Amino acid sequence: MGSYFHGLRRIQKKLMNIHIPVGELKPAVAGLAKIIDPKHPNEVLRSVRVEGGRNGIELVGTDSETFARVQIGEVEGGIEQPFQIPFGKLQELVRRLPLHALIHLRQGVIECDIGTGKIEEVFDPIDPKMFPKELGIEQSPVELPEGFSDRFREALACCSKETTRPILNGVFLDVGESTGHYIVATDGRHLFSANSFKLPLAGSVVLPNLRILGWSGLGNQWAVALEEKGFRFRLQAGQWTITSKTIEGAFPNWKQVIPKTPETVLTLPENHSFKETMKRFPEGTDSDKGILLVSERGVVSLRDPSGKSSSSLPGATATGPDITICLNRDYLAKALDYGLTTIGLIDSTSALHFRNEGRQMVVMPIRREHQTHAETSTPPTEQKPNMTIITTNGTESSHINGTNPVPTNGNNRNNGPVSTNSKPAIEAAIDNLDSFKNNLRDALIRISEITALLRQAIRDQRSNEREIQTVRQTLRSLQGVKI
Repeated sequence: MGSYFHGLRRIQKKLMNIHIPVGELKPAVAGLAKIIDPKHPNEVLRSVRVEGGRNGIELVGTDSETFARVQIGEVEGGIEQPFQIPFGKLQELVRRLPLHALIHLRQGVIECDIGTGKIEEVFDPIDPKMFPKELGIEQSPVELPEGFSDRFREALACCSKETTRPILNGVFLDVGESTGHYIVATDGRHLFSANSFKLPLAGSVVLPNLRILGWSGLGNQWAVALEEKGFRFRLQAGQWTITSKTIEGAFPNWKQVIPKTPETVLTLPENHSFKETMKRFPEGTDSDKGILLVSERGVVSLRDPSGKSSSSLPGATATGPDITICLNRDYLAKALDYGLTTIGLIDSTSALHFRNEGRQMVVMPIRREHQTHAETSTPPTEQKPNMTIITTNGTESSHINGTNPVPTNGNNRNNGPVSTNSKPAIEAAIDNLDSFKNNLRDALIRISEITALLRQAIRDQRSNEREIQTVRQTLRSLQGVKI
């Protein structure tokens, strides 16, 4: 470390100015912010590395497992040795400066030329030898099909966030069938898949749910290279290169949860505002965020589970038996966002199947022990009080067609689609442990209360004993008094 800083001045003499326009640096900083944590306790991991590239310079950020490189800027004379700068300082300057400003970088200093003057940020040098080593991948990147990046980002939004099931924390690229390859993701409650691709991969792989992979700044032209053993991957997108680990393990057999032939089919118009209609519904207090999707005599509508609001969906058609099914409104909104306009339904306890042109989403319903009056089929001509009809323009009509509240319970919802009948054993075990912990916590609280009472009783007993002893001593002293 000492020899490094001793030779720092000599090295800096060899470095020429690195100048980058703020307008060019802003998107680079935005992307690196999805990898670098400016508050990380390790100084090296909260810094950005400046290296020489083929067409200028490269800024590199890492969290020790994932590396993000972006080619940017110009350099005069080349960079003989990489150096690092605090990412937080760079991020703050870029946020404050106008787009026409010019930033100059060198070891220990960030200078900003704003035209009317200069701003200088000085910091302690960071030894570049402490920066994590990025392992290379010998395989050359192969271009991915058009539209892959859009479908991949849609899948990312369906990944699980639970650390207990790491294999679901990524996107599965399934190339097991020669007839068609798939992009798949699930959190156990809803599943998304897209095909119509021919992926240039030797085997199936699970790519991690990295924030930067969901960032639109990567553009749509992607190429990927997989390590021979499949443990690491490198993604190239425009001026960006992302290197990270794949997720090891066997992805669940997702195809077995795709519903079979539906009994009822709902068809939505291509251009609709049903998501905006749904936003006007009261959110309620249930943790499942339930909303009822209703098909009655060919009329498709949405209802609030409390029975207070309802809205028909103009242009939507239905074929098959009447049905009322409850599902999470966030999943419904996502399916509408993805443009999935055909909905297959079997019954109120089976998965909903959204689909459109090679893309599909399977959503598990919110299950209840019984159906209340709100869920029974009600002919459109019958009128009952206390239900607000929400129109497509957001106004409320007179109160008609009232229903009783529908109870919802998160414990009754199926955790599929990975398992369509019950929770996986490990989840059931975790739930039992949570319940046991809660019971044990209550027991400990009661024990503490009893212990406090016993201690108070002991203190009262000792106080009484002292009072009795005082009385006895007083009596003895009185007996010795002579009149």
